[in-house]
Amino acid sequence: MGRKKYGTKVKRTYNLYKRRKSPLRKALEAIGMIILVGGLGFLGYAAAPPVIEFFKNGMGAAETSSLEWKPEVTAPAETDSVDSTTTAPSDTSEDNTEVQPEAMAINAVLAPDTALESSAALASFVNSAKKKGYNYVVLEMKNQTGYVRYKSNLSKIKDTDVVTGAMTLAEINAIFEEADMKIIARMSTIKDSVGPKVITDGAVRFADDSYAWLDGRVENGGKQWLDPFRAPTSDYLGSIITELCRAGITDIILENTYFPEYNNYDYTILDQGFFADDRYKALSAIITNGNDFADKSGGKVYAKASLYDLLMSYDGYVGTAEFIKDLKFPVSIPVVLEFTKADFGEELKTGDSSSVKLPADSAELVKTLYSQAKRYTRNLEIIPLINTKGLSKKEIESIKTVLEELEYENYMIN
Repeated sequence: MGRKKYGTKVKRTYNLYKRRKSPLRKALEAIGMIILVGGLGFLGYAAAPPVIEFFKNGMGAAETSSLEWKPEVTAPAETDSVDSTTTAPSDTSEDNTEVQPEAMAINAVLAPDTALESSAALASFVNSAKKKGYNYVVLEMKNQTGYVRYKSNLSKIKDTDVVTGAMTLAEINAIFEEADMKIIARMSTIKDSVGPKVITDGAVRFADDSYAWLDGRVENGGKQWLDPFRAPTSDYLGSIITELCRAGITDIILENTYFPEYNNYDYTILDQGFFADDRYKALSAIITNGNDFADKSGGKVYAKASLYDLLMSYDGYVGTAEFIKDLKFPVSIPVVLEFTKADFGEELKTGDSSSVKLPADSAELVKTLYSQAKRYTRNLEIIPLINTKGLSKKEIESIKTVLEELEYENYMIN
């Protein structure tokens, strides 16, 4: 998957007019022509035997000019074909070469929470999505509260309140196979308030390990989070990824991989690693470790970030986009970059004293923002995710056209 890449067009200029030749130059050219013809006659006589031999031997391959452009060969060389006049030796060994299927461009739609409430609801949504031209449906398998929305068999959570799913993974897969559609799973990572109550050694805790940390006062609805610095967190998320992949759901979007906002009191009770300049490495590790778990079971992960979080701070990356700070973040992991129109105003600040005026037209806004995002994402593969809230059907279709103009083969609609 990825954007199409084309070579840069080279603009060439040509002189359409020739200078008039002088009489002296015409005379010299005539003398030169006589010498050239005579020389060619001699060369023809000398070269005749080799040329005759060349044709007698079956017209050998001509050498390619050294000035000819040769594209870099990236595909493996084909095996030599067997001459039709020669009997090939029998080979009883089995060919174990794995044939890789051609990747399908992602044209995905995100399913609502209600789609996983029953098999009838899911089948209805999947069939509707297919009729609208989508080939993938994105299902939220673990939401930001931490609830696992399928019947998990993981021993750590199987008989706990963490699991709220109405269907098994096999039942979900059967519905997609019947409709000839594909699944992409979504799962929240460290933003998880119910998981830490079961995976207690993965919870964010005070520096002295005395209490579990909350993102606010209890009376104000303060919640727990998973700690990206702790190995049990990575192992827990990895076990869910593995379960999904082994069931055949091999494309997984990891989202909500970010730190919450901390207040002054938090600075006094939490480990200072939560405030370090390189804390983004812990976020990046959650994603790369997740990809390792997926890879072992034949799957892959995608990292989700907000387009606004990427662009709002010209001198850094914030919120859901903080992990992109890691220059070692693997280019093999695509980044799903979500656009929400309500996030943006009339201008986008690009420096201390510079800004970009943003267009009011939604399609042009998308074009401007994703073009700007290329400056922030190095050579990472970007998959646009369009949040349709506040957009008309006409605007959505115009945005799809713009994404194709920007050469995005893969995109998602929420």
